[in-house]
Amino acid sequence: MKETSSARPIVKKGKKTMKSLLLAALLISIPFMPRFEAAAHPGGHGPITQEEVKQLATVVTQDLTQRDLGLGFGQLEQSWSEVPMSKVGIHAETSTYFIVSVRNDAVDKTLYVLISTLGEIYDANMTGTFEGLADDDAGEESKGEAPGVPSP
Repeated sequence: MKETSSARPIVKKGKKTMKSLLLAALLISIPFMPRFEAAAHPGGHGPITQEEVKQLATVVTQDLTQRDLGLGFGQLEQSWSEVPMSKVGIHAETSTYFIVSVRNDAVDKTLYVLISTLGEIYDANMTGTFEGLADDDAGEESKGEAPGVPSP
């Protein structure tokens, strides 16, 4: 007897689903990258510092030169892996997240990385605006940018 399968894929392929899957892949791979939090906080507990979050944003930026995660800007050019720390700054900070700016003068663009205060990478884009973010009760505190990093 010949069996026929009427099974359908559980996940529908689409632009939104693919973006979610690719972002999930980045988030899954980040724990295997060096954690700056662990070096500063034995046991890996507690919020990360501004320096640590800036270093983490550079790791994310370098990873994005290796692959396109479907975040809307494609795979970054290799020049992004050579951005000096002087071009990485805290664009915005609340008690729950940082928005870190990474300025690449070679292409005249800024990448913004959304990272929790515990070091979890949530998203990245070229606008610095992230949907669904709520300001803290204490108010969002803008920290400005690194020297030479313009506001969006």
